[in-house]
Amino acid sequence: MVWENCSTTKQRQLQVLQNRAARVVLQMSQRSSTHDLHTRLNWKYLIQRRKEHLCVMVYKCINGLAPTYLDTTFLHNHMLHRYNTRQTSAPPTKLHYHIWPSHICL
Repeated sequence: MVWENCSTTKQRQLQVLQNRAARVVLQMSQRSSTHDLHTRLNWKYLIQRRKEHLCVMVYKCINGLAPTYLDTTFLHNHMLHRYNTRQTSAPPTKLHYHIWPSHICL
């Protein structure tokens, strides 16, 4: 979550740093494929890790499992109003058109 809001340039720089670390760990050359490095080490790319961490944090916030300082990050509909917003089928609507010379009224 720390790096979620950093710029694209910083994200790219961090990924390059992770790729270099993978090459050092496996003692591979600069020309080695980053995909092969990540596969051999069973490492995820940083962008994938950021997305997964964000999804986990959202899940925890919605289900009341997050730390107390994040409790108000997401609001549930039942906190805002009492009516159900998850209807299985929308009620039929009736539209009446009245055509006037200068405009249309719905």
